[in-house]
Amino acid sequence: MDSKLPLADEVTIDFWHTYPASYLSHHGQDCCHIARNWLINQDYNLDSVSGDGQLLSAPRWIPERYEWGPTSWPLFWCDAVAMYRLDCGALAAFSREVYLSRGVKSAPVQLIQRLSTHAISQLRKIWRDGPGYLNWLADDKIYHEAVAVSLDGIRIQIWDATNGWWIQPMQTDGYGAVLKVKVSPLHPDPQDILFWGNRMLVPGTWVDICAE
Repeated sequence: MDSKLPLADEVTIDFWHTYPASYLSHHGQDCCHIARNWLINQDYNLDSVSGDGQLLSAPRWIPERYEWGPTSWPLFWCDAVAMYRLDCGALAAFSREVYLSRGVKSAPVQLIQRLSTHAISQLRKIWRDGPGYLNWLADDKIYHEAVAVSLDGIRIQIWDATNGWWIQPMQTDGYGAVLKVKVSPLHPDPQDILFWGNRMLVPGTWVDICAE
């Protein structure tokens, strides 16, 4: 941790390391069953999936349909699908569910990325504070969520459903760089290691990607 960070930002970044990945809540009633089924049907209708290669095709229709914006948590399925704006956690949760419905192994990804202090100050002006809203901005860093996908349960790719691109394992420190990443386990059985490109990741553990 950078010792020159303001105390409030140090506290925020420390909190990110303990923050759980975002999961949509379910009322256990038809409202949420219908909402989830709608999402799966949308993917089936909008993305033609055939063969192993196509199973990993990015569900680009999600960031095309939903704008990025503040979301209050907890968030239920029946509310989420009807919204116009969703934050990175909700967009990642949608993408996870789509991949799981395709039979692809999928898990939450949490990241800490580098921005500029100017960009952070601009984002603070549009983001909401208060109960249910995560403080994801600190100094020149942001907290972000994405989704890991894998066909074999060992080698992963990371899809950023907010920006609509694949995050590459090779990173150079600078604007937008991934500083740290945490990939949740792909399945409930004990798992020692995952491969993201040539990088080895321990599931459920924060791993340094770029030296700060």
